[in-house]
Amino acid sequence: MNKILLSLLIASLLYSQDCAYLPSARRCTLPENCLSNSEVYCSFDFLYWEGTERGLEYALKNTDSFFHQDIEIHEPNFNFEPAFRIGIGTHLPHDNWDLEFAYTRFYNTTSDHVNSGTVGGIQSVWTSSTAFQGNNLRALWQDADAKWKIHTHFFDLSLKHRLCMSSFITLEPSFGLKMALLQQRYSVYYENGNTAAPIQFINSTIAMKNRSFNLGPAATLATRWNVWDHFDFLGSLSGSLLASHFNVGRNESDVMSLSGALSFDSVRERDEYWAFRPEATIAFGFGWSDCVCRPTSVIHYGFSASYEAQVWWKQNMLFRFIDETNTAMIAPTQGDLFFHGLTIDAFVDF
Repeated sequence: MNKILLSLLIASLLYSQDCAYLPSARRCTLPENCLSNSEVYCSFDFLYWEGTERGLEYALKNTDSFFHQDIEIHEPNFNFEPAFRIGIGTHLPHDNWDLEFAYTRFYNTTSDHVNSGTVGGIQSVWTSSTAFQGNNLRALWQDADAKWKIHTHFFDLSLKHRLCMSSFITLEPSFGLKMALLQQRYSVYYENGNTAAPIQFINSTIAMKNRSFNLGPAATLATRWNVWDHFDFLGSLSGSLLASHFNVGRNESDVMSLSGALSFDSVRERDEYWAFRPEATIAFGFGWSDCVCRPTSVIHYGFSASYEAQVWWKQNMLFRFIDETNTAMIAPTQGDLFFHGLTIDAFVDF
């Protein structure tokens, strides 16, 4: 009986070694006792990312005196939020090619408030220079608020090819299409203004939108290094060049008291256009995987944890005023959009 148990244990160890995997979705070679490959694989990623964007400063706060100013720049308080990604793929019948589709969803909303403590400590950033009958340069505020919302949908279709460089290292180049819908809302509110006779500045409200549709080719190079038993080091680098359609707008409403009577200003701007925008992603981390060999197929499953960072160039195209005259000339902000954080992946290859 003991000899039988010992024989089964040795056989199970050998069987497990035959099933060692290297690539992210499929092994390089099948063990001799497996007759065919699986055909479909899927994955689910839990994301804990922070979304940030350059060019969203909304308040300039003076922390010193009028004659010796020390300015603090305030922007929304960006934070980390949970998100997800799902993927499904199939193994093509020839030459170790895979076809994969992935969808990523990220949503974030953040806000910030600043108080100067005294009337006249904050300069507005987004109020039109034509506001308050052209007297915006004289407007100073006690309170300022900002709220930023971003909704994103990423769609990736890629054709992958697995290359076994050695028994411990694999490379996986891929190319395909990337589509992204980025919808941003940014609102800024200033209140409790000073008095510059005969005008008292009451409040200024600016509501802005920045939507972009992005489509273009993408390429990725991923690698997996087997460092010990079922544990691997993972890394990937990707980039895309996207044709981007922007839909940008802003609504502004300003309230003042002019010689004791309320007066209102309203300004609206809209624009739509196409442009080219690059995007790049880098990720690295560690993974664990194992497999089950059946007489007719192999099941590969595993988990990984990695750090992922994405850069979307010039996605903030909100209008900014670039002069201090009543002409109120505007230009796009052209700030970059960033996503980064933890990505936890679970996959199974049926």
